[in-house]
Amino acid sequence: MKNAGLMPSDGESWYNRIQQCYAQGDIPGALDIALGAAAADPGNPVALHTLAVLYLAADRAEDAVCSFRALLLQDVVAERYFELGVALEAAHNFSAARDAYRQALALESGHFKARLNLCALLLMQRLPEEARREALVLVEQHPMVPDAWCSLGHALFANFDPRAADAAFAKAQMLAPGHLPAALGRVVSLAMCGELARSAQLQAELAALQLPSDIVSAIPQAKESLELSDAGREDVFLVALFERFRRGEWECRPLLEQGLRRLAGGVREDPYRRVPSVHAFNALAMGIDYADYRVLACRVAAQDATAGQTVFSYPRRNNGASGRRLNLGFISPAFRDHPSAYLIRNTFRHYDRARFSVTAYCIGVDDGSEVRRDIINGCDSFVSLAALSDREAAQCIHDDGIDILVQFQGFFEGTRNGILHMRPAPVRVTHIGVVGALDATYIDYRFCEALADQFDAPTNPPGEDIFEKRVRFSELYSPYGAPLAPWSLTVTRRDFGLPEQAFVFCSFNTDYKINEEVFVVWLEILRATPASILWLRASNDGLWTRCLSCAESHGIAPERIVRALDCSNDQHLARMRLADLFLDSFAYNAHTTALDALWMGLPILTKEGQIPVSMLCAVFLKQLGLPELITRTTDEYIASAIALASDPARYQAIVGKLMSARSSSKVFDTPYKVRLYERAYETMWARHTAGLPPIDFDVPPLKG
Repeated sequence: MKNAGLMPSDGESWYNRIQQCYAQGDIPGALDIALGAAAADPGNPVALHTLAVLYLAADRAEDAVCSFRALLLQDVVAERYFELGVALEAAHNFSAARDAYRQALALESGHFKARLNLCALLLMQRLPEEARREALVLVEQHPMVPDAWCSLGHALFANFDPRAADAAFAKAQMLAPGHLPAALGRVVSLAMCGELARSAQLQAELAALQLPSDIVSAIPQAKESLELSDAGREDVFLVALFERFRRGEWECRPLLEQGLRRLAGGVREDPYRRVPSVHAFNALAMGIDYADYRVLACRVAAQDATAGQTVFSYPRRNNGASGRRLNLGFISPAFRDHPSAYLIRNTFRHYDRARFSVTAYCIGVDDGSEVRRDIINGCDSFVSLAALSDREAAQCIHDDGIDILVQFQGFFEGTRNGILHMRPAPVRVTHIGVVGALDATYIDYRFCEALADQFDAPTNPPGEDIFEKRVRFSELYSPYGAPLAPWSLTVTRRDFGLPEQAFVFCSFNTDYKINEEVFVVWLEILRATPASILWLRASNDGLWTRCLSCAESHGIAPERIVRALDCSNDQHLARMRLADLFLDSFAYNAHTTALDALWMGLPILTKEGQIPVSMLCAVFLKQLGLPELITRTTDEYIASAIALASDPARYQAIVGKLMSARSSSKVFDTPYKVRLYERAYETMWARHTAGLPPIDFDVPPLKG
């Protein structure tokens, strides 16, 4: 045990006795002695510091935090703030820990351990760009320290810059040829670069060392690197390709699509081949053959099924006979500042409480956002399951007596479908999230849009009837929050760097929806309409840089591309009123963003595709009676955009039609949609209580 520079005099026998207990592994005994020493001399910094260190060793992090804070009242130095940060991390107070490390660095910029820990904490909090900046400072200040270069390597991992990450690990190896963390890091960085054979060779060399388990456990991600399979290496490479693609490396697209198709082929040959859920979503996002997506989705769902251990059973309950309300549960990782949360923001409060109770189960983080508070206030009960295992979470849902459990988010990050596989409620449903089938045996029903579902028929194996049944809505099935606050905000083009007289095309789609094919089409539109600009939400610097260079190479001045920076959701919606025409992406349409634009009176031009994710925007427009904004070929899309920008009367007629439809259509009528959902849930429950299996069924419009 080290006291970080605070050493007692030789006469203080209590310290020697603590050292002896500590060396023998008797932490409780050492702690008792330290408590006695601190009580005997409360102002003694050595005793207080020793006590703080022992509190940490005894897993009493909150007590350690209090002790380190008391020490800082006596001596404000960088090392004490560093130790406070360590204690705060142990207490899971990560934002305060980050502040403590920054305080240490403010006092001593070169404090190696404080910046090293800060980098790791930022990565844990999924702040990769901040981590990269701190790691660059770390290697600048400590260029001869291998751990500094490893920290940079991990930060570059998180920013999906595998070549630079591998170079950082290689630098650490050059400084210390036997540096294990660097070698283990390169196992992954080489895989991310597509150098699968070199990754496997390095892994074999490390495995031959037969590293003791205590050494492996002490190195972050060491176990994962040593256990990385050949299939896992391919998975790492495909994930890296997708992330590089969304950061503007569009040349990755052919290799990524080939890899996803090859993966689907591999699953067809080996049905037990493990598939990370991210690949199913990425296949959908890239618009590869829909049959290949279904193969990957089916495999992911099967993995979720095998992950569960307990399957609950139920006595048949008949709510209608007893007069008991139907207990609805909604489970999601996105009850926070997230597009899906804005869709459902106002839905829960509209359920008929005489017939339904509403419980939301959160499996994500609490970000303290306003949209999260709105969701909580709309529920009868809001339960966080984030800290529970899948088994514990399923037991909680089961104990709550939920009748119908509705899953949001499909395969998106943070979903825990292993909970649903345990069947914690008699009926399980999937709603918003992935637009398309999950092909999951543990899902009974899937809400879908009848107009967009014609290419999404079940793919059950011959003689089997196991996958989710479709609940088809003839009207738009997606909820929408219909916020009023953005309409009260005053915004001007000057506020956002937009020219007053230009025709403003815009795209606020997320990064993976923008590829070279669609961006070049937008440049053609700009070329044909000289008085126009493109207002683009490029959510990362790599994509923004690529878009500017692409524009310049096609003869479009970079100043005609204006970046839409991140802002609050209300400001984001309010600024949509400043644009003239939203240009939709092709392979994966705007979904939540399209509803936002239409709600704010911004027309959106789309090209209708052949699979659900490329058809949904067209569904929105059909529901609003705006078929003239739907095109079916790229040439038609370009011509329509040019015509609307060049013909003010035609454009104004479209805007007027949209504003009229906005106020009269059911697309934005949340209470009406909830009535439809209620009808669907009652139909499901009636079949369940009658002992009948799930079936496809339609939900017709309500009369009156």
